[in-house]
Amino acid sequence: NTDFVKHQMERKVSLMTNMFSKVTLRKTASRNSKAASDPQPIKKIVMPKKRVIRRSSSSSKSFLSKIGVSVLALFIIVSVTRKLEGGSLTNKGYLNDGEIKKSTSAAVVEKTEIQQDSKCTFRENPARRYYGLANPQNQPDFLKGADYIRGVSPVIIRGNDRDHKLCVDQSEWLGKDYHKKKDRPFSDGTNPSLLALESHAKDVPVFKEIQQNYKSARYIATIGMTNGQCSWKDTEEDIKEFSISREQKPSTVRTVIILLDDNMQTVKQATLMVEIDAYWGKRMKGPQYADNFKQTLKRSIEEFDDARLFIHDGELWVLFRNGKRFGYVQQALNKVHIDDRNQPYVKASETKVLCCGRNMAMMSKPGQLMTLTWIDPMTVMNVDVKDPKQDFKDPKSNNPKKSHIHGTNGFMIPLTSTSEYLGIGHFHRPTNRDTSDYARHGHHYTHTFFTVSAEAPYKLRRLSNEFVFGSQSARKNLKDDADIIQFASGLELIGGEKDGQLLISFGINDCEGATMVLDMKAVQKMLIKVGHGKEVVDLMTREIATV
Repeated sequence: NTDFVKHQMERKVSLMTNMFSKVTLRKTASRNSKAASDPQPIKKIVMPKKRVIRRSSSSSKSFLSKIGVSVLALFIIVSVTRKLEGGSLTNKGYLNDGEIKKSTSAAVVEKTEIQQDSKCTFRENPARRYYGLANPQNQPDFLKGADYIRGVSPVIIRGNDRDHKLCVDQSEWLGKDYHKKKDRPFSDGTNPSLLALESHAKDVPVFKEIQQNYKSARYIATIGMTNGQCSWKDTEEDIKEFSISREQKPSTVRTVIILLDDNMQTVKQATLMVEIDAYWGKRMKGPQYADNFKQTLKRSIEEFDDARLFIHDGELWVLFRNGKRFGYVQQALNKVHIDDRNQPYVKASETKVLCCGRNMAMMSKPGQLMTLTWIDPMTVMNVDVKDPKQDFKDPKSNNPKKSHIHGTNGFMIPLTSTSEYLGIGHFHRPTNRDTSDYARHGHHYTHTFFTVSAEAPYKLRRLSNEFVFGSQSARKNLKDDADIIQFASGLELIGGEKDGQLLISFGINDCEGATMVLDMKAVQKMLIKVGHGKEVVDLMTREIATV
């Protein structure tokens, strides 16, 4: 029993020092308890100022000797008690990957200051990381004569303003002076998912609270610190020319939630954590997963791969993958909680696992949640968030053929005037995900907008031709080019569905996160009606036109 051992230790120390009475010890413990419960910045531990004690020379040695013994004894108590209670505190007061700490001392979202990284600009990359659209005759063989929607080659689209790069303060895991180093970090954070606070504040209470606490916040987003591809088979000349990190693996794997202002500058940030109130996925060894969850309630930093935010029934949710915990073809979803210290977390007991697919998209109605598991063939299924053991399997399609289109964004936008949901999907060519000179997995991405009917039977209604996002790289002569890895991970509607704006959040090279804005008039114009009963595969033909 931890309390009993602690009591015995205190009693022994009292007898050893014969200095502090039980009353004094109680007062000290009370002060320590109060200090531990007060919110502290996650980046900094403030050490108490040293007190200068002036005493006569005759009593100094004796007094200091007693102080030394007492401090040592108290240190032993705290160390032993902490170990017995299973706490884990790093030297900077926050968690490293895989570490667990008591929920009463979890990392705090609010930071006294966000360090603006002077290197948080769009990167320059070696030539092979771009399409090279200015020289179509030099395109790789797998793009020559490839099948495209309606046989139309992809076009480059650009937003109303220059794209914004999303920035993460990495001083928590790289040190406060990391931005002063010559080379760029291993990764800048990628595949963001962004929601506008004002668009949902009326129906989502937590968004109202965020607006009240952070007056300049306009958006909330997830962004992943992952094993990215900022560097891929680079030469020594590449590393020097483009200031590429020489690190071979990420310093941390986590998902960060950031609040952004009107200019997409980071206002506040915090790591999304898991509260271990139940077994989470596969059972892992270690005392942090004791059976008595209520008495050992802790929070852990875990991987939320390609985390995507969505709203359902007035609450904030996150859709994600974690291959080690749940398998690499499953996705999971959780309600996002924010405690009284502004720390975002999910509960292990509330995790819902969906099978099967890597890029699902959620469709929300009052009291009903659905997921689009596949665009081709169009497959929509109901999700019972209250039943973690729901038998969730894709129905068989009557069409044996299918294209290689994948869903992308986690939150389908309702278009009420036309009874549709709007989404975005992607292709990558070649269609396999084999490792190559271009990337670890898929590359040469294109995207397409699509709509699906809002009511069953769910059918493909409209589909745009394919496009790429114009590269924002600082490298010269890229005005009419695109990055070979672009992954649109979020859509948000600002204003009306006909005359408003569409905010797209996307990742670049599994390395950077960015946003762009398109007029909905332009998006509506891009969407073309699909014949009754047609699927995407029926529209894929060999390239016959260039626009």
